Amino acid sequence: DRTTESETETLSVQLQPNPASDHFTLIAEEAPSEAPVFIFDELGHILLQTRLGNGYFDISAFPAGLYFVRIVSDGKQKTLTVEKTQK
Repeated sequence: DRTTESETETLSVQLQPNPASDHFTLIAEEAPSEAPVFIFDELGHILLQTRLGNGYFDISAFPAGLYFVRIVSDGKQKTLTVEKTQK
C-alpha cells in the first residue's frame, strides 16, 4: 500500500486501489456524500473539485504520475497520495 498522508484533524479514509490506472474509490464512512473532495497534481494545481458522492473517481484522463486527494468534513481533513499508472 503506497498511501501516504498528512493530517491535522483527520478523517478515517481509505483509497483503493493504489496505484490506480483508471479510477479509485474513497471509503470515508464518517464523511457525508456532499463532503468536498479535491484532486491536486504535484505542483498543487487543483485538477478536480467535486463531492464525495459514492466515492468513485475516474482518473483515466489524467497522465501517469502522483496526485493528492483531499477530503474535508466537519472541520477535519485527510490528504492521501494516489499513484496514477498507465493501463
